[in-house]
Amino acid sequence: MWWIVRKELRCLLGDVRASVILVALPVVFMAVIGLATSRVFDGASDMTTISVVVVDADASDLSERIVNAVTKRAEFAVRRFDGLADAERELAARGCDAVLVIGPEFSARVAELDPGDVLDTSSGPLAGGLEALDVEVRAQPSLRQTGAIVEGLAFGEVLRECAAHVARENRLTAWFLRNREEDGEVEEDGPPASAPSTASGPSLYQQIVPSYTVLFAFFIVTSMARSFLAERELHTLDRIRVSPLSVTSVLLGKTIPFVGISLFQCTLLLAIGGLLFGMSFGSAPHLLVPVLLSTSFAACGLGLLTAAWVRTDSQVSAYGTLVVLTMGAVSGCMVPREFLPATMQTVSLCVPHAWALEGFHEVLVSSTPRADVVLRCSLAQSAFGIGFLCLGFLLLSRRWSVTRTSGRQTEQTTAG
Repeated sequence: MWWIVRKELRCLLGDVRASVILVALPVVFMAVIGLATSRVFDGASDMTTISVVVVDADASDLSERIVNAVTKRAEFAVRRFDGLADAERELAARGCDAVLVIGPEFSARVAELDPGDVLDTSSGPLAGGLEALDVEVRAQPSLRQTGAIVEGLAFGEVLRECAAHVARENRLTAWFLRNREEDGEVEEDGPPASAPSTASGPSLYQQIVPSYTVLFAFFIVTSMARSFLAERELHTLDRIRVSPLSVTSVLLGKTIPFVGISLFQCTLLLAIGGLLFGMSFGSAPHLLVPVLLSTSFAACGLGLLTAAWVRTDSQVSAYGTLVVLTMGAVSGCMVPREFLPATMQTVSLCVPHAWALEGFHEVLVSSTPRADVVLRCSLAQSAFGIGFLCLGFLLLSRRWSVTRTSGRQTEQTTAG
């Protein structure tokens, strides 16, 4: 078995170009995806700030107060445009995330409100939201959630300013406010605008590096399958099968080197993520060890099963790539798992990739990683690996026993 291990390592390490691509390709993907999505995920690029363009067609004192209130919010980076056409062009060119339009009828519609409308927004004119006051929010088609956030926060500011305006215009509430001001119960500047504190989330590369590490770890499936095919074409397996080695020794000797290569690849990719991209390894980096081991084991188990299933190089390219990419897409390697629907997140647990991502997330993102969660994820991956290995062993053992039996029958016929 160890002789086969040494032989496999020589073959794998002798192909320098393939070894470089095995590491360089994931790094290139991480860098490209990081640059392309840094606006969305990277905490260093202020992921809590939304670029908003404001168009004030009403040009009244009330609308000016609303624009100032929206500008002061920490969530928004506000720019003012004079015309709606310019704002729409800016939105179409992706120069902003959303456009807030205060229409020319804003002041007139606010003047029609009474204190009851402001106090109960579930019924009456304000039940229609901003549109009832001739205020509109337009967002990028791909940023509907961002548009909803802008609309909600803008409605809060509009409601607060309108409530104060309506109260001053109504006789009863105006008298009440004057009495409170005389008693010194109301400050001249009014209540301060609330700016909710935002906790910094995980960095961009804490999302990307583990995802693409897991995705490319399972690409070793095609390498293992092609290794078995090459052995068949060179008739090396025929020579090994007639030796006194058992099938288990042969398969372990073929599998162990790929486990080592996969483990080295995953470790190196995480190290590159820390050195080049500044990824944090969390407060308990030692918990990465079981996740790395189980990920490499599951990937190589799937590789052995694929090698036992395919018969030609075309099947390796078709089946191997299809299986790896499908599992990666379902599990959340290509799209962060928290972006997947709840049903999809549950279904994705049927593939080992999802358990690997859960383990990496617990170690790299959680402020207090839990060892029991990491252990559960690692055991789940190991169970997948054992299942893949057993199926691969069974298929190859049957195929080799049939080959040996047919070979002996041929020899007996020739001797006869």
